[in-house]
Amino acid sequence: MNRSSKRTRVQTTDDRKYFVCHAFKSLVRTFGHELVTTSRQTRLGRRLRRKIVLESRQLGEDMVKELG
Repeated sequence: MNRSSKRTRVQTTDDRKYFVCHAFKSLVRTFGHELVTTSRQTRLGRRLRRKIVLESRQLGEDMVKELG
């Protein structure tokens, strides 16, 4: 999670884009945590978390594109 947020900070020079990504990531981090807390240590839980992160990253990028 940390690595991806750092990467976003480096890539986005535009403040608005960064804050959108950041807000979206924190949102997903919250909901992802809620979703996976029960099966945190299981392989399924890890796969689920990874899927959430990947999908959220894609969605965040789409949101940034819409902003311009």
